[in-house]
Amino acid sequence: MKKLMNIIIKFVIFPILIVLSIFIVRYIAIPISRPFGSVHNYVLKKIPVGTSWEDCQQIANDKDWEIRQTSDFGLNVCYEDGEGHFATEDDIRNGVKFPYRQILGDKSMLIYLGNYHNPLDTAVFAYLAFDENGELIDTFIRKDIDGI
Repeated sequence: MKKLMNIIIKFVIFPILIVLSIFIVRYIAIPISRPFGSVHNYVLKKIPVGTSWEDCQQIANDKDWEIRQTSDFGLNVCYEDGEGHFATEDDIRNGVKFPYRQILGDKSMLIYLGNYHNPLDTAVFAYLAFDENGELIDTFIRKDIDGI
């Protein structure tokens, strides 16, 4: 019986503890691997609301984040699910098509924050919305998960 317990500990419990430890360390060490709300808070700590367009660009460069795209339009956002993307000319001209969506800001920026493997490759982006004065209003997180 004692030998069976030793086998169970060596081949079942110990590997499970190692895998859990790896996930915990990864969660702590890689902030973009956390849930959407945590990544949103992480980005807002690095780029607070009210930060100017130019300062956002400088912060992104300092953090080795890549500015992938900018837009002279705001973001088409849904606060219910925390999702946002670039508004189109049609969105601006005709309004958004769903009652729970709105246009936020006058211009916007898409920043690539990085990627992580958990176990699939996940790229993490932040959409930033700016007001008419070029100050940050809010940010929305997008994660693109690639299959194997």
